[in-house]
Amino acid sequence: MGDIRRSHNHPAARVEFSGRSRSGLSFDEYVELINRACISWSREGLGWLRGRFGPNYKGHLGLLGTALVSCYATTRCHGVVLEPRFRELSIPIDPTATNPDIAVVLGDDLLILEVKVHRFESAELVSQLDDFAVNYGAFLKRWGIHLGVIHFRVGVGVREKAPP
Repeated sequence: MGDIRRSHNHPAARVEFSGRSRSGLSFDEYVELINRACISWSREGLGWLRGRFGPNYKGHLGLLGTALVSCYATTRCHGVVLEPRFRELSIPIDPTATNPDIAVVLGDDLLILEVKVHRFESAELVSQLDDFAVNYGAFLKRWGIHLGVIHFRVGVGVREKAPP
């Protein structure tokens, strides 16, 4: 089983949990959410979010998406760093150019991901990593750092027709 790490040393950069105010979660809270989402994303994961943010929680589902990806990665024996921030760079990139959700440790490589969860009404599939990938993607790939975006679409009630 993989582990949830506060940091990871890669030859090109150190990535560490940034504790961004974007999620509002501490490292330990994030670990608890991931453990709950691994049991049941709907009952335990959403239940934990409602307990943390209030019983009528219908807000930012990206936390649940990141928890699900983290659960998958750790059960596949990969380490993860949540809300990674690049530190101690040995490569020339702007570490503030993006705020990814998770870094998955794949042996000597890193997979930097942004996890987006959309309701079916949302048609726009864009990400912060889009421009970052254009500017740095090919360069980072040579260093064993890969970029990706995962888009989940969730329904809210019954839909008449699936989007194209």
